[in-house]
Amino acid sequence: MINSNTAIMTITSSEDDVPVIRAVNITKRFPQVLANDRISFDVRKGEIHCLLGENGAGKITLAEILYGFYKPDAGEIYFNDERVNLTSPNDAIQLGIGMVHQHFVLVQPLTVVENVAAARNLRALRCRSAGSDTP
Repeated sequence: MINSNTAIMTITSSEDDVPVIRAVNITKRFPQVLANDRISFDVRKGEIHCLLGENGAGKITLAEILYGFYKPDAGEIYFNDERVNLTSPNDAIQLGIGMVHQHFVLVQPLTVVENVAAARNLRALRCRSAGSDTP
C-alpha cells in the first residue's frame, strides 16, 4: 500500500502546466490487501517521477495501473485532460505511455536506456504492422 513510507518524487524541467497524465484517487485492492489508497498526482511534460518505498508498498501496482495491466477499483486516469480507460498495456502504448519493468524483465546485455529504446522500436513495429504510422 502506498503510505507514509512511500514517496512520489518529481523533478520538473518544463514550464508546461498542463498535466500529460493525471491520476485521481486511484485505489486498488487485492484479497486482504489494500495496495493503493486514493493516490493522486500529475505528470507534466519534461518531468521525471520516482516511486520510493518498501517492498509491498504498492509502487509496482500503481505503475501497472498507469500501464493498463491492472484496472483500478476506484479513481480516474486522465491523459492530456481527457479521461481514459486503460484496459490493457496496448491502450497505454497507443497513448505513448511506457513502463520500464524490474531488472529481471530487461534484456540483460542492454543498458536501461537501450531497453527503453528497444521497447519504443518494438512499439513502432507493432503500429506499422497494424496499419498505423504513429508509433
